[in-house]
Amino acid sequence: MEYIDEIVYLEKLFNVVCKALNQKSLLENEYFDIVTGSNYNHYIELDLNKKNAISLRLYLNSEAVTIDIDRASEGYVFDIEFIKNNEDYFINFIRMLFTSIIEVEYCGRYYTKIYFKNMEGKVLETLKYVTFFYWRKNCITKKYLPIFPHTSKVEIKT
Repeated sequence: MEYIDEIVYLEKLFNVVCKALNQKSLLENEYFDIVTGSNYNHYIELDLNKKNAISLRLYLNSEAVTIDIDRASEGYVFDIEFIKNNEDYFINFIRMLFTSIIEVEYCGRYYTKIYFKNMEGKVLETLKYVTFFYWRKNCITKKYLPIFPHTSKVEIKT
């Protein structure tokens, strides 16, 4: 399948990270299933399919990259123009997403807070996802290992 230029461009950025982490390219990686997009050249939807990993769905289209993570539907949305103007930031975000220890704090059905931590436990990024009024009590935390673990500092060159 030949994809439109924007999809090829976005895949290339993901593949910079995959290559740096000694992984197969995004569309050939055994941990990602193509959900939709095989019949469309302007849209790809990929699900992470890795045992004991966080729930993750990537949407790549001609306008944006959208990332659903755990219960955070559209947790991250990166406009294509933002990505083009901030390639290094986007690549480093994907690297962080793929290599972080991820802790998710649940407080009932309506409150989710996701912590991305490095191997030393330092919080690199947080995402708070609230869908309704909530009480922040009786919270539980679930921890996930990195999607693509690595043992050394990975430097990504663009």
